[in-house]
Amino acid sequence: SYKDSGVEWLGEIPEHWEVKKIKYIGKIKSGDAIVNNELKDSGKYEVFGGNGLMGYCNRYNVTNESFIIGRVGAYCGNVRFNNQKRWISDNALIFSLFKDESYNYVFHLLTASRLNSLNSSNAQPLITGNKVINFNIPYPPRDEQTKIASFLDEKTAQIDEVISQKEKLIELLKERKQIVINDAVTKGLDKNVEMIDSGVEWIGKIPKHWGILPLKACTKLKSIKNVPDLELLSVYLDLGVIRFKDVEQKRTNVTSIDLSDYQLVEKGDFVLNNQQAWRGSVGVSKYKGIISPAYIVLELSDKFNFIFANYYFRNKLTVSQYLINSKGVGTIQRNLYWGSLKQTYISIPPKNEQVQIVEYIENQTTKIDKAIELQQNYISKLKEYKASLIDSVVTGKVKV
Repeated sequence: SYKDSGVEWLGEIPEHWEVKKIKYIGKIKSGDAIVNNELKDSGKYEVFGGNGLMGYCNRYNVTNESFIIGRVGAYCGNVRFNNQKRWISDNALIFSLFKDESYNYVFHLLTASRLNSLNSSNAQPLITGNKVINFNIPYPPRDEQTKIASFLDEKTAQIDEVISQKEKLIELLKERKQIVINDAVTKGLDKNVEMIDSGVEWIGKIPKHWGILPLKACTKLKSIKNVPDLELLSVYLDLGVIRFKDVEQKRTNVTSIDLSDYQLVEKGDFVLNNQQAWRGSVGVSKYKGIISPAYIVLELSDKFNFIFANYYFRNKLTVSQYLINSKGVGTIQRNLYWGSLKQTYISIPPKNEQVQIVEYIENQTTKIDKAIELQQNYISKLKEYKASLIDSVVTGKVKV
């Protein structure tokens, strides 16, 4: 038999179940704020905030089993079980259960309980501890809590294992995609072609009819400014050169930026983020626009098909040369200098062969991208099923 819970998100619950406020099963507090002089580059305890791991600190304010609940930003309402000594920032809430409560059951309950609906801000999402402790939850008898937790532990572990396998498959497909691109742009398509030593260590052997020349011989450094009315462009690690509005429009007010010093980029120009090129933040532009004055902009000679050039200059072997020609300390940013990079030798196939290579790459990578999309859709369905299963069981819609 079912009864009306009196709680909108719960609907009907089994007649013998109770509805309780969270404050009756545990206590909640805000994580203490961390000040700069308490943070260390490395330390004994992990620092957790609303969005997960933030760094390390030699102090802690959690020593026992508890839940970390994100209270600010995109991770508002996310729940993580904690059983270690940690320092929790004030971007999160710490929820500890009373002694006789079941952490396993409550974890599944909190995962399904829509805590993010408690957001009290019209700007950045924010939930307060007071709202959380007064949140109503279903509360079955203890023996049913144990059965529910055991059932969901087993089922969600099975689902998570399948998701993990699918994620590994996606990584393998991505690696395969990079191998296809790298082999095509550095060795060509003809497996029977005569290969010769390029004389350049990082390039190795190349088809005999390909050319070898320094970057300065097939590119031209340019810096044309005072064209602020053109479209703003940017360079991203995973995407290459893209239109700024496609990724940043919601977060940045472009009208507040002085664009007079930004550089002109023509379609087919090679652009390098001088501080992140060593990681692969480079690309050949498909657009005409303007870009940061800090970036390196190169005009390519007519020896290049610009789509081939984009694949070539973004492949991992070429990216390794940006690192060699960059200077800096640490792993955050390293400055790339054109004076050094321009001496780097590259290999170039005939232009008609570049077109064939581009057609091959796009044909093969399209197939791989479709396979990746299929696996990603499968993962999404599994996650939806997992959330639906947890929700149905902890609210008593499914008996276990």
